[in-house]
Parts: sequence; C-alpha cells; structure tokens
Amino acid sequence: MRWKLAIISLAALGAAALAAMAGPAASSSAVAKLHVQARIAIGQVGAGIVGAEGYVWTVSMFPTYQIVKIDPASNRVVERLDLGGVGAMDDVVWIAYDSGSLWVSRERSGEVDRITLDPLAVAARIKLEDPFDVAAGFGSVWVPQFGPYEWSVIDQGTDTVKKSQPATGPTAAVIDNGAVWMLAHRAQTLLRIDPSTNTVTQKIHVSTGGGVPERLAAGFGSIWTTDPRSGSVARIDETTGKQRVEIVLPTVPLWNPYPIATGGGSVWVGSDHGVGRINPKTNRLSGKLALKYDNRSCGPQGANVCVLGVTYASGSVWVTDVYHRQVLRIAAK
Repeated sequence: MRWKLAIISLAALGAAALAAMAGPAASSSAVAKLHVQARIAIGQVGAGIVGAEGYVWTVSMFPTYQIVKIDPASNRVVERLDLGGVGAMDDVVWIAYDSGSLWVSRERSGEVDRITLDPLAVAARIKLEDPFDVAAGFGSVWVPQFGPYEWSVIDQGTDTVKKSQPATGPTAAVIDNGAVWMLAHRAQTLLRIDPSTNTVTQKIHVSTGGGVPERLAAGFGSIWTTDPRSGSVARIDETTGKQRVEIVLPTVPLWNPYPIATGGGSVWVGSDHGVGRINPKTNRLSGKLALKYDNRSCGPQGANVCVLGVTYASGSVWVTDVYHRQVLRIAAK
C-alpha cells in the first residue's frame, strides 16, 4: 500500500518508528527559527509550487484546479488560470517548468497539462493513467505513474507520449547532473535514467527507517528523498550511487516530511506542521518553522499534510500552506 499523503495516522506507525525519530537531528541545539517574510492569500488549497520567469507559480487542487501566479516584487497574486474539473482534497497535483511552459500533473484527472505563460493558457492536455509527479527537461517530460507501475516520457515538441517503461510504484522524478532520477517507491529504489535513450542505467537502494521514500529533490551533488513514516530524509550521492546518510528530523514540527526542495545553500522540507532547513555540509537540521492550526484538519491527528509544496525562487523559500489557503514566503538565510 502506497504512503498516500491524505491519510497519515500516528496509530499506524508503532513504537519502532517513534523511537527512530528521536535521533541526532531531533536533539540538535543549533536550530534557528525561520523567518516568514510574507503570507500571500490564494483562496485555494495549493499543492505543487515552482519558480519560473521571475514569478512563483502554484497549482491548487481545491476547491478548484487553478494556476496561481505570484509576483515576488509585490508578494501578490497577479494572475490566475482555471484548469477545469472538480477539485479534490485527496488529489496528487504537481508542477514543473521548462522551455517556456509549465507542466501540471493531475492524478485524479488522469492528465498532464502544458500551460503557456504569455498568454497564460492551457496549450495541451495529455492523457495518462495515474500521473504522480512531473519533471521537465531535455525537450521531454517524465511522468511517474503509480497505478500502472510505469513511467512515461512526453515529447515537448508534439505533446505526445513517446515511451513508457515499467517501474515498481513510482512516485517522484527530478532532473539533475545530466540524468533523470525516478523514485520507484514500492521497491525503495532510485532509478537513474539516461534522457537520450530513456533507459535505466543504474538502480540504487534507498534505506530509510519507514521504508516508504516518497518525494525527491536534487542539489549539492546528491538526490534527497523524504520518508514520511520514519520522519527522515535520505541523501544519495549522484557520483558514487551510494546513500550517504539518513537524516532523522524532530517530531515537532516536522512529523511526516513530504515535499522537499533545494536552493539558497540549503535543503528545505515541508511537513504536517512546519518547514525545516537542512545544512548539506553537516547533514543536520539548521532551521525550522512551526505552523499553528486551530483544529486537527492536518498533521498527525488529521487527514492531510499541512505543507504540500516547497520551492526556492527569488532568494526565498516558498511553501503552500494547506490549512490557511496561502503561500508563505520564508527567508532563506
């Protein structure tokens, strides 16, 4: 059973996972409080978020599917695009950018949308079963598909699927160092893919306490993956293909880490009740921000991860705050 972000329960974990979370990162004394620079109301439950062409773009999943464009100069929403369809809180919705277009994967809709920026419009809808993430580059788009246990490649020039390959429950993809990296979640395996041939050239086992690596980020010569069940981040060296470390995060406020990104000299993690900053030089937590909620709609007692998207853009970190239907801008230093 996949680690579905919409159902995260304390009772399901047990004593072993709880004990693992009390590791070195949780006991660090040099953890600074992160500073919120702006709170930008979007009126939607934001999911994936990305910086592109001088703006920050987030895609919402409830109550409607929208592209929301934020101007970092003013910290205001300056444009919106409705994508159509009935929104759902339990959807899996991600966004990527490459070569003048945004690419949005929507699991429940069974499609990947290509969005032009000027004008802001839907240019193509590519039907794919159970798209679980999206990564764009090298003239193509890579889409892990959890349900059919495969990943597909979309040609950016024709907006058509040009190849599909099997994988064991893939949930995430990222591009770095001339390669595509695909996470076969059910097999706890990171796949290195040659973008020129779309063949798997390396398989790397990901070892985490929870056994459910979920999301990916690339940076500092490494691939980083979160495991919500063990409350940890695994770091895999891109050159050696070896896992360097598993970083266990403190339970408060970083229970159930899910989205992850790199930028500004750090690694950034979103979770049920907060945002964390990891120093890649020490592999330790160096900053955290606890988010407060007045009910149990998200977090370990609720139904949803409270921070679903995180990205670095325009010198800051941007996260989608599910409960307050806003985007937070956080100082990177």
